[in-house]
Amino acid sequence: RNSQFAIRNSQLATRNSQLITQFFLPVSLYLTAYALWLSVPFEVLKNSFYAPINLPANIPFPYSDAGFYDFLSQSLLIGTDYLGRIPPRPLYVVFLSVLHFFFGQNYPAVIAAQTLVFAIFPVILYFLAKKLHSPAAGVTVALFTIFRELVSLWISSNTRVANSKMFTTDFPTAIGIALMCLVAIWWLERRDLKSTLVAGGSFGLLLLFRTQSLLILPVLFILAWFAYQRKTKEWIMAGIAFGLVMVLTVLPWLTHNY
Repeated sequence: RNSQFAIRNSQLATRNSQLITQFFLPVSLYLTAYALWLSVPFEVLKNSFYAPINLPANIPFPYSDAGFYDFLSQSLLIGTDYLGRIPPRPLYVVFLSVLHFFFGQNYPAVIAAQTLVFAIFPVILYFLAKKLHSPAAGVTVALFTIFRELVSLWISSNTRVANSKMFTTDFPTAIGIALMCLVAIWWLERRDLKSTLVAGGSFGLLLLFRTQSLLILPVLFILAWFAYQRKTKEWIMAGIAFGLVMVLTVLPWLTHNY
């Protein structure tokens, strides 16, 4: 009986620990990030990526690179298909279009909605660090990320640092790369066809955020060679499957551009 009681206590403790690390900590980190980042007033956005905040509107309007992406997202909503151009970062432009579809020209609401989505970044880094080391490492990395972004927001009037409230692709690309790292770890652990195809498709989506992400592909393949225990044939077959799905993911966009 004592042995069974001890086993039950051990199982209960394990379940509680999993509930904390898999649910409560990530949710707490997400809510903390969103609350702190949203608490920074819009007035701090007076830099080159936003026009001066003046009357009568008295709200931040995107300018420069941010204005360009917002301009393209508006063109999608009125049915002019990127105004006949081939825009960079198409996936982010579509994301902005979705926000404008729901919130119209209410830029404070659009910025708040973007912040709501981007607050997932510390949570992704939490799971990444937890996977590589421990939950404590995950919390540490996530908190560093939250407060680094908080400082970035407060000083954005005096520097050109991109942040979560700007309509630029730096922040979503960072989120995409962090997610790709999680997917890559899952792929290199399983090394089966399904995980290979998912990893290839994920990398293709990452390229639609920022094509410069292609620079990390050789590093990923080098890591894969070691993960496949230097079995060259299996590694090449996995690379072919990865590359094929990656190309198929971006093919509709390439066809559109052509």
